[in-house]
Amino acid sequence: MRRAFAAIAAAVIVTLAMTGCAALGAVGTSIRQVAIGATFRPIDGLCWRAPDSAIAADPTWTSGLPVDCSTSHTTYTFAVPLLSKAFSGSWRRPGSAEALRTDVSDAAWADCSKEESRFLPALDNKRHRLFLSYFVPSIAAWNAGARWVRCDIALVGFGSALTAPTFLPLPANIGDLVRDVTELPMKFALCIDTWDPSGSTDPYNGPFSTYSDCTDRPQWQEASTADLPSGSAVLPDLETLLAFEQRWCGDAAEATGNLWFAYSPNEDSWAAGDRQVECWVSSGLGSRVA
Repeated sequence: MRRAFAAIAAAVIVTLAMTGCAALGAVGTSIRQVAIGATFRPIDGLCWRAPDSAIAADPTWTSGLPVDCSTSHTTYTFAVPLLSKAFSGSWRRPGSAEALRTDVSDAAWADCSKEESRFLPALDNKRHRLFLSYFVPSIAAWNAGARWVRCDIALVGFGSALTAPTFLPLPANIGDLVRDVTELPMKFALCIDTWDPSGSTDPYNGPFSTYSDCTDRPQWQEASTADLPSGSAVLPDLETLLAFEQRWCGDAAEATGNLWFAYSPNEDSWAAGDRQVECWVSSGLGSRVA
């Protein structure tokens, strides 16, 4: 049996808008004029040039104006909902100048994730290589009452490190990507190569884990997910978790001779509402790594 508690750094559950990118010459000028105002709110349909490093370091997005979607760009704003929860005080995490409070971050992630099922049900809630990022109002706008969250997507390239994804250029019309994801969902699903042919390195936490093509003999692939019973506010004990993982994931994998890893919630994620167990399998033999 192989198992590990989830410690997933990559944010990979993501949503796409069904509309195409708009030409943004006039929009860019408008944003430039009002960005310093406390009431500014972005709109969906904007395109951006944004590396992963800028996204990770910029929770309110001060890293440039949108670009014309007919030019090279790597991220796309697919929705700008209002946060579904009410918040008071600063969004800053105590002791940090830039990091978001955990409750604000969790709410932003949840609200952007909900948009996924509205636009891309073909992904069936499985993990994939469409990268979700989100941005909240500036401190000045937040203090003035702004409570929107900007939800962006990017497409991660094969071979990218799981901990440092490289984004591919997006099409000028986002509808082209939506069509491709709908028609070829496995091409966009999340598969992982750890580059450890023994199979003893779990997919998410391998030091050399990379995004892999699910249609070309990946080493690891998500097989299924299941929700733990959620009646208790306390994380189930280790024995209960092990039994659930074995029943849901291990029995089927071992019956077909596959290696497997199961990822369960930890205490922090359980307290935040996570009840999901992920089952990952590897045939070992026949993969490109083995």
